[in-house]
Amino acid sequence: MFISTAEEMNPSKRNTMEDVTVVYERFDSVGPDWSFLGVYDGHGGRDIVDFLDDYLEENVARELKLVDDDASVLQRIERAFLITDIQSRQANILTSGATVVVCLIEVNLVHLT
Repeated sequence: MFISTAEEMNPSKRNTMEDVTVVYERFDSVGPDWSFLGVYDGHGGRDIVDFLDDYLEENVARELKLVDDDASVLQRIERAFLITDIQSRQANILTSGATVVVCLIEVNLVHLT
């Protein structure tokens, strides 16, 4: 599988970049047949996107290891988001936010959240 991404900061519009793009073509912490792609669109500072970059894919991987059937994949992804949200509050990240899109590819399946 070939995955390509690009991002651009336009300094004439903004002097800071609050977005993060994450690509794990092989999401080995879950299995060699998985890929993880994420776009974290931050606002109000970089605190939350840096936190997401450190913890979201780790939480997703931990939850996906508990999947026992295809129906529970979405539930486990939702739980990983909830856990990450709770952790960010516990870390006192309250002044910045993010819109997040995650795409998980499993062999010939796509799980989009």
